[in-house]
Amino acid sequence: MAFTPIIDGTDWQALSFLNQLRSAMDERSRILGESAYAPTAEGDDIQSVEYWYSIQAWLEVNCTQFVNHTLTASVTKFTLATWREAAGIEASGFRRAQVWNPDPVAPDWEVDPTYLSNGKMEEGDIIGPWIFDDLQAGFDALRWTTDDSSSAYGGSYKNMVRSQNKAACNTDRTNAINQWNGMSWTSGGGYYLATARGNKYKSIINDDYTFWYAARFSSQWVQSGISTYRPHEALVYLKPKQYGVHIFTDIDHLGMIEGSLWLLDTLAEATTAARISREIGKGGYFEDCPIEASPLTCAEIPDPAPRESSDVKEGIECTNQSWWIFKWNFVNVKP
Repeated sequence: MAFTPIIDGTDWQALSFLNQLRSAMDERSRILGESAYAPTAEGDDIQSVEYWYSIQAWLEVNCTQFVNHTLTASVTKFTLATWREAAGIEASGFRRAQVWNPDPVAPDWEVDPTYLSNGKMEEGDIIGPWIFDDLQAGFDALRWTTDDSSSAYGGSYKNMVRSQNKAACNTDRTNAINQWNGMSWTSGGGYYLATARGNKYKSIINDDYTFWYAARFSSQWVQSGISTYRPHEALVYLKPKQYGVHIFTDIDHLGMIEGSLWLLDTLAEATTAARISREIGKGGYFEDCPIEASPLTCAEIPDPAPRESSDVKEGIECTNQSWWIFKWNFVNVKP
């Protein structure tokens, strides 16, 4: 259920209201693998500084374990400052007041108090609506977590080498692609890779020939140890990079940018401790020979001088690491 809106007349001493905040702290703490928090019970001192200070302190300490969901170009955890900004909490911290004289004609709890310097609650502070409002906003901003500890799982690979002495380059290229299409996949892998290479050689007696190489590695990524306290949706990212001496190329035209996170999979909401991504590098479009998919053509390979060779190499690799975002379906959020 959503937090009860903070309006004039809200009974902040009702256990049902107080336990929305306690529950918000409890469910977020549990998905981090930390301690559970018991609900507030009859007889608990809800007017003590410690009661409210402890919730404020938990937020400021633990906000940095959550993802800044306001960013779209990176997976970045909150800092204290960016969490406050995302939550709409003042840059200097929680609101505090020790004087509150409501306007008798048009009372407004947001502007009527005489606010002090911001921070966590101190002795003499009024327990007012601004405290509940800040806490609700602070919890609401803590929505996603991330993990980059997953590893590659299973996978397969396929590669071929094709050369033909004195054959026309285009003929040998066609033969190479046909050879690829007739091959099967072998178990192995551990990362996604597609690479294509074309060479032209010329000897001193002008015996010309070409050399073609293509390879693909495919894999899935697995994540375990996920909290099952609340359901989550999972997003799986890879970060492509240059492969060996190859020039980075988005061979499969997937919109990959070297060094930037690329979305591999979105896993539907579930309550499960383990997840596995879809396989990339094999199946459908990914079955294409990288020479053809690039495409790498004879026209792109320069003619060498005698006794020399010239070549064009293309490659793309995603490391055997993946980055996961967990979007949690928390009960206690802003309406």
